[in-house]
Amino acid sequence: MVGVSPEVPIDVLHCPYKTEELSHLSLGPNYARPNPNALRPIKHRKTQIQYHLKDINEKVRCQLKNYCNRESPAARMKEYSQLVENLLRQHYVAPLSYVDNMRAQREFKLVKSIRRKAQKAKLIIWVCDKGGGLHIENKSDYERKAAKYREDKNAYQELSYNPLMEILTNVTNALNALKNNKQLVLKDYNHLMPKLDLVRLSYMYFNRKPHKEETPLRPILNTIKAVTRPISDFLNELIRPIYDQYNQDYTIIDGVNLIKRLEKYAAGGHLKPSTLFCTFDINNLYTMLPQDESIRILGDFLHHYVRERVKNIWVAAFKNWPKLF
Repeated sequence: MVGVSPEVPIDVLHCPYKTEELSHLSLGPNYARPNPNALRPIKHRKTQIQYHLKDINEKVRCQLKNYCNRESPAARMKEYSQLVENLLRQHYVAPLSYVDNMRAQREFKLVKSIRRKAQKAKLIIWVCDKGGGLHIENKSDYERKAAKYREDKNAYQELSYNPLMEILTNVTNALNALKNNKQLVLKDYNHLMPKLDLVRLSYMYFNRKPHKEETPLRPILNTIKAVTRPISDFLNELIRPIYDQYNQDYTIIDGVNLIKRLEKYAAGGHLKPSTLFCTFDINNLYTMLPQDESIRILGDFLHHYVRERVKNIWVAAFKNWPKLF
């Protein structure tokens, strides 16, 4: 009999985990108990409800604004928010049956045991790059591979101090200069100005690729709360529609768009038995693109298609934006 849960890739000589613990790990990072907070205090659970409710509401508003080009209707959003809150309360506060309560306690002990053994044996349990499963590796092997990646690419360096305040000061000064030079209106200036209590230093981590020989690492840059994240999102909102408009014949947006394009391609009589489909992968895209040259090309593109202004931003001012990153 073959189970539906994948086996956990293990890249260690001596694995300290029992079969029951490995079976639990094979459920993957997205596995959740019927009530994952059943063993936590009620105060903590109520805090989680409000946190997730706020997060969901903000994401829905952003989706409506970005993809439907409309503000969220207040009455419908209030009704939707109440529905989501009720579902969250059922998930976090509803009492468990005796069987589910025993199961939650058993799995809680399993997780504590897994964590304790990982710390003792200096193991790292992390999400795989493909498939969403978990992978077990020695901490020393992970650090060695990460150091080798940084050495080979010669694009990153390990920091000896936290430069967050330095970055914050530089971005603030650059935004002030843009505003004072009339290259940024007050509304956009206030929106882009970083908030000290909300920003975090960007960092790099790696996902494993157990489906490849020697389990290489895939670098991930976490910039969600970076000082320049609002600026990046702002520029994307300005430029993305222009790029999509003039490059739609050469751009595949997502899987649905690909299928529609293939259907159109086939309907035009171009799909034949001799047709070849090729895929390719680009390594280290962001480190291989020179920033100044990319900004120059972007400026040329905007000058060609929109001439002088993109909404409230002068195209000529884009040469100053690299100072913000």
